[in-house]
Amino acid sequence: MVGGSVNPGTTATVGPPAEEFLSQIHVGKLFMSRGGLDASGGLTAYDAQEARANRIMLYAAQRVFIVADHSKFGKAAVNKIAPLDPSFTVITDDKLDPRLGAEIRQIGVDPVLV
Repeated sequence: MVGGSVNPGTTATVGPPAEEFLSQIHVGKLFMSRGGLDASGGLTAYDAQEARANRIMLYAAQRVFIVADHSKFGKAAVNKIAPLDPSFTVITDDKLDPRLGAEIRQIGVDPVLV
């Protein structure tokens, strides 16, 4: 477990110790869940410290898997993490609104429905 403070609402570890640790590692695969995922807004978080840690994790990963149920699509939380990148694999459930799926496909992200 990385150091830092635990956000009780999300159980994410955040803060300078977490950011320092994450900036020193490299991982092959990153599985990340997000508060919001939108074609124009990209990946977003409700907490600023989580957004900073998430940005660092994205750069530490060779492959990125975004796991988000259909309710996260078309939503943009206040803290931007990163734009959606065609190299990301987005995994969601089969209840994804076809319009929202089409929007992210236009930027080169083809969601995997499970």
